[in-house]
Amino acid sequence: MVGANGGLGNHRRGDNLVWKQGGRAKWDYSAGLFTLSLLKLDEPVHNPGYVKFAENTIGSFITPEGNIQSYKVAEYQLDASIPANVLALWQITHDERYQKAAALLRRQLDTQPARPTAGSGTNSGIRTRCGWTVFT
Repeated sequence: MVGANGGLGNHRRGDNLVWKQGGRAKWDYSAGLFTLSLLKLDEPVHNPGYVKFAENTIGSFITPEGNIQSYKVAEYQLDASIPANVLALWQITHDERYQKAAALLRRQLDTQPARPTAGSGTNSGIRTRCGWTVFT
């Protein structure tokens, strides 16, 4: 919901999406897709509140070195790898940590386990419920 000042109100999930030590927020598909949607929505309507919300949310996870809080490369969760929102923030803000974080997400694909046939599971021993997440 857009507040009176043009920003997104925090009366819903806003605070739950921002990473804090010991908090509940995590780097996942829902937060990534939601913030990417806001950045895409900003393109035609130009509401600075959308960009600010996305930057506050995604930026809270990314360290100055480009590491992503709560993101575990070894889990090989492609759903958690949404580099588009990180790249979009880099294009908007030119903040180098977003570029570094996108490179980190991209590097996961270099070691992403693959099966010769599609199915449930990967060579990593981590089982997945969706056969479409496995590359052939």
